[in-house]
Amino acid sequence: MVQLTRGAPQCSAQPAARAPTVSESIAAALASKLSVNTRREHRVRASPSLQLPARVAAEIETPPQGSPAAEGAGDSGAGNVLGSGDSFAHAVVKQAARLRSAVWRGSERVSFLDIAKNPLLARAARAELHAGNPEAAAASASAATGVLLPEAEAALGLRAAGALDTEAAEESRSGRELAALLAARLDAARRASEKLLGVLQALAAAEAAYTRALTAASRVALAGDCDGAALCAAAAGLADLPFQVGQQHAAVGAGLSDATRGVQEVVGTMRSACADLTSDAHRAHRAMDAARVELAAAFSARRAARRVVERGARGAPEGDPWLGEARCVAAGRAVAAAGTAERELLDRAFARVCELEMRRAGTMRSVVGTLVHAYRAALAALRSDTSALAAAAEEAAAGDSDLVPLAAGAAAAAEAGAALAVRQAEALQAAATALLRSAEIVRQGAMARWVAGEGRWADCHLVLTRAGCLHWFEGGLPTPAAPIPAGSLALARCQLDAGDAERFRLEHPAGMWGRPRTLCFRAGAGQDTGEWVLALRDALAAARAR
Repeated sequence: MVQLTRGAPQCSAQPAARAPTVSESIAAALASKLSVNTRREHRVRASPSLQLPARVAAEIETPPQGSPAAEGAGDSGAGNVLGSGDSFAHAVVKQAARLRSAVWRGSERVSFLDIAKNPLLARAARAELHAGNPEAAAASASAATGVLLPEAEAALGLRAAGALDTEAAEESRSGRELAALLAARLDAARRASEKLLGVLQALAAAEAAYTRALTAASRVALAGDCDGAALCAAAAGLADLPFQVGQQHAAVGAGLSDATRGVQEVVGTMRSACADLTSDAHRAHRAMDAARVELAAAFSARRAARRVVERGARGAPEGDPWLGEARCVAAGRAVAAAGTAERELLDRAFARVCELEMRRAGTMRSVVGTLVHAYRAALAALRSDTSALAAAAEEAAAGDSDLVPLAAGAAAAAEAGAALAVRQAEALQAAATALLRSAEIVRQGAMARWVAGEGRWADCHLVLTRAGCLHWFEGGLPTPAAPIPAGSLALARCQLDAGDAERFRLEHPAGMWGRPRTLCFRAGAGQDTGEWVLALRDALAAARAR
């Protein structure tokens, strides 16, 4: 195992490649003139718990210049085309392109983290900095043995976590607007389906009323006691005519009942989908807000711990500035996890909206086919030409043209989310690497800790900090998934027992209600127990002198 000491970087990074431009398909979708159906006058609103952002609502409610809706907006004063499916797709594609541009905004050929992680570049930068300032060079040479300035070492991981937070905030803002657009689209489809359901229910009720009225009329005896055989036969035939017409209306009503049940299932599915999207979006956004607040609190706690140590105060291991850096890395990982949850939410929302829109179009085709067949077959007196209606239903079921740009927007958002996920993972890895090169570390290395309850030696990574604290990680080096030490000790209250040449013990006195704690460590590969004992003695003396 390679020993890691302060200022000794263990990895290098190549300069980041220049980011690609927005894909041509997205640019073409944005530049296209999407038509607007001006016959839809109703305003579409998202559910009250997830409102559209004002800026996005203004974009998608404003008709394109030169369109019939734009020309009529001045007369009516409304100018609302949000009910058009094309306007939704246009807004989704624009927002997805904005999210993609946010990913690549500010991309540089060589970043600060690339320089900091590359030992050759770091040495060259430090030599250039000290070229005109001999005093600073001498002070830095006596204060640190690494390739980075102490301030740069301390800020490296914090800068990586801060950059992750900035990108996550931009992505979350765009993701919330996309979620609001999808919620509004789904809500509009739900209300359109509810209107269709209401019409079908009204038609079914009308057919049932026709059937009841005509059946009742057929029961009336029209022949009189004085009528002859011919007149009685005519009266019986006339009484049977309403019954036959009523039976035809009953057949139409049966077809309408079947169609109504299908639309009811679609409406119920859309209602639950709207509720699920709203609740899932709120849950994901609250998790992101909480993670960012936790990251800001970790930064603040780290600064406070740094001020306490600079004043020479002595505290618990929780006040160690290096442990504060580890908490910043852990909080950054929580922010990245919240961003992943938001991206997964958008992926599910895009897929759900496309699925339900296709299902709604298929239901519309089925309803139109049922009505046309029922009225043509049962009511021969129907004179209106329904061929155009049937053709329109087939075209709608074949695939809504609005779903094409909507799918393009989903692809752009997924591509941008994947790029952000890669960059966030790199930032977390850089922060975890910088954690082991922090200026707060006096000594670190692979050790083994005695686990008395199990009677065995467990591998660990030991870290001694300038604040007089000893931390250890179980199993090995810290990772972005586990940047917080498994245990910590404040050396100011400990007693050191040098033991033998291979091991040493630290005895921590009991608290008010606890028991004394004894920890035994053994040097790992490439480590010298004697050097560790000397470093611990110096740290104990410095901690008790404060």
